[in-house]
Amino acid sequence: MRHLLNHLLFMGAILAPLPGAGIASAQPYTTHFLSVSNARQAEISQQKAVAIAQKHVNGRVLSVSRSASSYRVKILNRKGNIQVVTVNASDGVILSTR
Repeated sequence: MRHLLNHLLFMGAILAPLPGAGIASAQPYTTHFLSVSNARQAEISQQKAVAIAQKHVNGRVLSVSRSASSYRVKILNRKGNIQVVTVNASDGVILSTR
């Protein structure tokens, strides 16, 4: 019983400062949904994707295109070959180079 009481007090201390965390409020689900949506929007910019691709393949950027989950950066390298670097839009990891 004492363990349960301590657990409830601990949970109350965590939830108390959150807006809309009251029992009568309809906000908790909306607040959680918004925080999850904002986390998904935290993606790298096109400029950052280009910088990452240029660190991987040194050369002049010819074009950049965006799909749902990645950037495709076309680069003319120093030897005169065109290389395509695919960069993950959410974390900047290079997915492929061809």
